[in-house]
Amino acid sequence: MMTNLLSRALISSTLLLSILQLCLASPSQQHAVSRQPDPSEVVQKFYTSHFYGNKSFTAAGIKRKRSWLSPELYDLLIAEASRKYTPDTVPDIEGDPFTDSQDYPQKFVVGKSDVSAEKATVDLALHWISHGKITERRAYKVELTNKSGSWLISNIVYRPNEDLIGLLKHQR
Repeated sequence: MMTNLLSRALISSTLLLSILQLCLASPSQQHAVSRQPDPSEVVQKFYTSHFYGNKSFTAAGIKRKRSWLSPELYDLLIAEASRKYTPDTVPDIEGDPFTDSQDYPQKFVVGKSDVSAEKATVDLALHWISHGKITERRAYKVELTNKSGSWLISNIVYRPNEDLIGLLKHQR
């Protein structure tokens, strides 16, 4: 009986020690699966970075956003931002392609997301504010694609039949 009690105590203390070691292990030592960000979190982080960073539509500005963008959208944006125009030609995209505006909105709100296995759509509301009041609101849909476990922005739908990819492809 005493041997049985000692065996149980030894097993219990070994188990407790193993759990404690696992809890104290550094993240690189743990084998826990990291949680993949929700597409709405990706849109929130992208627009936060965009709103509080450099919004210029230049090749350098697009390159800073590369990690958020699908390869197709990135390539199209770089091609457009790198296009050379004659001094008397108006560029095809004037302003910010991520807000579809020349005057930047002051606020954005990320709404609900519709997620399937490899694609997601996230509602985005943009607000222009003057004297403390919203003077204009726009509702867009941000489309994302899951590439190798990461959600990447693949398109922005401004209005029915008007989206960023279509605009960029039309310019070619």
